[in-house]
Amino acid sequence: MHIDRATFRERLRAANPALREIAEDYLSRHFRNPNDSVTSRVRLAIRRTLGVQSAQKNDVAGMLGFHPRTMQRRLGAEGSSFEAIKDAVRREIALQYLRETTIPLAKLANMLAFPEHSALTRSCRRWFGAPPSAIRRGFARERVGDNKLASSKR
Repeated sequence: MHIDRATFRERLRAANPALREIAEDYLSRHFRNPNDSVTSRVRLAIRRTLGVQSAQKNDVAGMLGFHPRTMQRRLGAEGSSFEAIKDAVRREIALQYLRETTIPLAKLANMLAFPEHSALTRSCRRWFGAPPSAIRRGFARERVGDNKLASSKR
C-alpha cells in the first residue's frame, strides 16, 4: 500500500483529528516503510504469524510479495537467512514468556510452532544452556531475591 505524503498533509474541513491520529498510527504499525530491510520485514512477519501459523518460508515470502528464493537471496545479501531470523524470533518470544508468564510449556511450544514440547526443550538448551523449566525457576528465584533485597533496604 502506497500513500503519497501530500495526502497526509491535506487538511480536510470535516476531518476528525482523533480519527486521523488513529489511522496514521494503524498505518505506521501495520504497513511499514517499504525501504525497511528485508530482514526487518521478515522478522515482523514471523513475529505476527508464529502463533497462528507455523511461519514457513513460503508463507512469509507470499505475505511480503516475494518468491521464496528471491526473499532468501535478499536476506543473504543482508547477511541473514530465514531460519536464523525465525530462530531469533522464537528465542526472544520464548524468553519473554518464560520470564513473564506461567503458561504451560506445551502451550508455549505450540505458540512457537515447534512440532512437540521436546523441540522447545532442545532449543532452550541450545539458546540458554538450560531447559525451559529451569529458566522459568531461575527467573522466579531472581525475582524473589530482588524482592528480599528491596525489603531489606527499607
